[in-house]
Amino acid sequence: MAKKKSAGAKYFGKPLSDDPDDAPELLNDFFRHGELRQGGRLIRRGRPPLSGKPKTAITLRFDEDVVSAYRKTGEGWQTRTRAVAFECRPSPASFLFEVLAIHVLLQKR
Repeated sequence: MAKKKSAGAKYFGKPLSDDPDDAPELLNDFFRHGELRQGGRLIRRGRPPLSGKPKTAITLRFDEDVVSAYRKTGEGWQTRTRAVAFECRPSPASFLFEVLAIHVLLQKR
């Protein structure tokens, strides 16, 4: 009966021997297709997939005293800043009111 080929031979080079000191050569395919596992769980590398509501990167300029006050609150100060901005956002109704008010002012010119 023919000896079965090791499934790992494709990625790891020669099959392992009984001696643990005879480690196989790590080929490029190992690094290209290898998986990192902890126990039975696959560890994914890189950035996690974006949620249903991805964020937009912007730049804001605050006074130094505002930034230092938030930084003094400790880790997570950026998240707390975002929460305050979220609470201060205009509601759709107030935004529509502002647009209509500007439109009326422009019509009076």
